[in-house]
Amino acid sequence: MPNALAIGGLLCVLGMGVGVPLGGPLASMIACGAILAMGLPHGTLDLDLFRQTEQDATRLKILLLYLGFASLMTGSWIVSPVVAFALFYGFAVVHFSEDWMQCGSVFLAQGMALAMLAIPSLTHGSELNALFAVLTGPAASTVFVDLLRLVSPVAAMVAIVTIGLLWTRGARSDAVSGGISLTAMAILPPIVGFALFFCLFHSPRHLRASLDALTTSTARGNRRTIIALTLAAAGLAAIVYIFGERLPASDRMISASFITLSILTLPHLAVPIVLRAMRPSISKPSVAQTASS
Repeated sequence: MPNALAIGGLLCVLGMGVGVPLGGPLASMIACGAILAMGLPHGTLDLDLFRQTEQDATRLKILLLYLGFASLMTGSWIVSPVVAFALFYGFAVVHFSEDWMQCGSVFLAQGMALAMLAIPSLTHGSELNALFAVLTGPAASTVFVDLLRLVSPVAAMVAIVTIGLLWTRGARSDAVSGGISLTAMAILPPIVGFALFFCLFHSPRHLRASLDALTTSTARGNRRTIIALTLAAAGLAAIVYIFGERLPASDRMISASFITLSILTLPHLAVPIVLRAMRPSISKPSVAQTASS
């Protein structure tokens, strides 16, 4: 994965060097298409994984929970895009921090994730503002970018410490990937930098972990599930794209990809937490029962 990430980043930097407009509408649409096609599959095995790890939960219960949280996020975008975007950003920091947990600290891992998502506010502020404006409106996007500028320097220092710890703790592949991802987010246009990290590191890493963890299904069955649910997610993105008919095509693609990603991220994170909380507890014998026995 570090090799793919490095090659992708190098090609993008070379492209910028020869004048390829990576910040233009076409490049943004291609990056968003890659996020949908290459990024979304890593969550398609969630239902099978939940069913395997939470054997007391029925498939129907898991499915209803998943759809419930997805609907909740969808409703948030309809009622208040600003709130939905803020929630999505928070979810993203928590989720992406999972990639850096080998540093040994949740705080540092989350700082690394925040740095990656915040650093473009210092190097590509106007482009990040335009990206956020598509999702939240121009007034809110300015506030979000200003907030990220405030936290970026501290988050960047935390990220450097995290990368150093990953290296010293033997997770050198993660350390290299972290350095490349952070550099890409700083140098490249925000959507392109994010697509590189998401498609060439985060998603394949989690998809491989899901495939390794599944023991109750066959490789052929997993492929069918991945293809079917990726197409379903693409259908959801198409609906969001269609509803943005008044926007330029590139903005509609941005909206479709990131809103779809957020709708699937909430259940991806929340359902396992709820299922663990719903596990039947094993009743312990009371003091009187113990004494009588």
